[in-house]
Amino acid sequence: MLEYIKGIFGRYCHVRIANNGQVALEMARRFSPQLIISDVMMPILDGFGLVAAVKADPLLQAIPIILLSARAGDSNRAEGILCGADDYIPKPFSSRELLARANLQIQLGKRKRDMEYRFQERTKEVQILTDLSPVGLFRVDNEGNMLQCNDRFRELSGLGLARESQWLDFVHQDYHSQVGVALNEALQKQHEGSVDFVFSNGIWVKCSFRWWKHGLVGTVTDMTVTRLYEESLTKRADEAEERRIEAEERRRGQELLVDVTSHELRQPVSAVINCAGVVLGNLSRLRKVLGECEEQKQRFEVTRELLSEIDEDLESLNAIELCGIAQGHIVNDILTLSRMQLHMLTLQESTFPFIREVRQVCSILFNEMRSKGIKYSLIFGDSIQRLGIKYVSADKIRFGQVIINLLSNAIKFSQISTEKSISITVDVSRHPPTDDSCKYPADIADNEEPIPIGRRVPIQVYVSVKDSGPGLQPKDLELLFQRFQKGTNSEVVFGGSGLGLFVSRKICDLLGGKIEARVSKQ
Repeated sequence: MLEYIKGIFGRYCHVRIANNGQVALEMARRFSPQLIISDVMMPILDGFGLVAAVKADPLLQAIPIILLSARAGDSNRAEGILCGADDYIPKPFSSRELLARANLQIQLGKRKRDMEYRFQERTKEVQILTDLSPVGLFRVDNEGNMLQCNDRFRELSGLGLARESQWLDFVHQDYHSQVGVALNEALQKQHEGSVDFVFSNGIWVKCSFRWWKHGLVGTVTDMTVTRLYEESLTKRADEAEERRIEAEERRRGQELLVDVTSHELRQPVSAVINCAGVVLGNLSRLRKVLGECEEQKQRFEVTRELLSEIDEDLESLNAIELCGIAQGHIVNDILTLSRMQLHMLTLQESTFPFIREVRQVCSILFNEMRSKGIKYSLIFGDSIQRLGIKYVSADKIRFGQVIINLLSNAIKFSQISTEKSISITVDVSRHPPTDDSCKYPADIADNEEPIPIGRRVPIQVYVSVKDSGPGLQPKDLELLFQRFQKGTNSEVVFGGSGLGLFVSRKICDLLGGKIEARVSKQ
């Protein structure tokens, strides 16, 4: 049979002969033939075993196999085809039939190998495109499980060597449910969609996907740069809007400053003019009376009317003094505010006697307190004597300006109360407050050692001004130290420029201190 087959095909192709199935399998692996013709009945390895071995080998499985058998019948033919053979020819057969079937299988094998080659090339091409793609690619089955993704997807998501099915764990927790809902909705409704989200590594992506019968195919595009650019545009727009608002507030503040200054200065000026008119009128009448006495050589007599006019003059002069002091405070606050806005407010340190300076600053307003019937007290704590404080180094002008502003506000608040009183307490310590308040740390300061004479040591100065005014609402305490904010309560709106406490807070900041206001619960 072997020689007969070789004789049929020898004229058309090169034929190699094997005596059994095992030898045939080894020769096939060695020479990779275009066609295998095998008898079913063979020693060692029969035809069915040879077919199974060839089809199981990835390098040989594309080679067509024709089985020859003495067993005819449809069942035997079916058995041969089902075992994997490409054709089954029962004996006896004609040489022409065998040649025709062999030629058909060779041509089919060539086409199969060509298709396999084309398929492999196309697969490599798709793989290269997938690997070089600037976007991430992925495929999801109908159950929502990711089956495949390219390297770019792994890079963007931070998936690394983890399994594709774990990719949702790498989505930021704020977007985890949103992404899952979008994919499930596309699978259920069988449509395309997209969703923007961020991975846990901070990379923003735009995910687009499309449904097909096997699930979803999608892409993820890196949107981090675009997102950062949009955020920068939004930030610049917000900053521009903030600058516009600040400029508008500055303009309004300047207008308000002009209005407030004009109003606050106009009142004292009007009072000064009226009081000066009273003094001028009274002095003019006194001058006339004295002139008549001189001409008539009469003795000048003091009358009750004259004494009343002199008292009126004294009151007018006192009012003029108070108006001048008030104008001085306003001017100082305005000048300080202007320097702060121009970033020109600096500290001029000098050494001065501490207690005498505090007394002198407070005495400026003691006369006003007396004229308004306000009882006052200035108390220097034992801490000053205990530490041996005689001189301090600081900006004397700014230090005094803060105290004057505090006393001015105390006078303004106290003048409407029934029992008018103001208490000023001054203490010193080496230690700052034990909390965020401005409260004097008595527990610590009481045990402090005296400061050696001639030694410069940083100290904290605690000045407390307490008045008998009606107090403020809690919401007003929060605004009290802001520019152009005036103290109010449920019944009274207090006057003033609204600059004193704002300026005082800025000065305290420069001096390394703090300022606060509290309302007594009485």
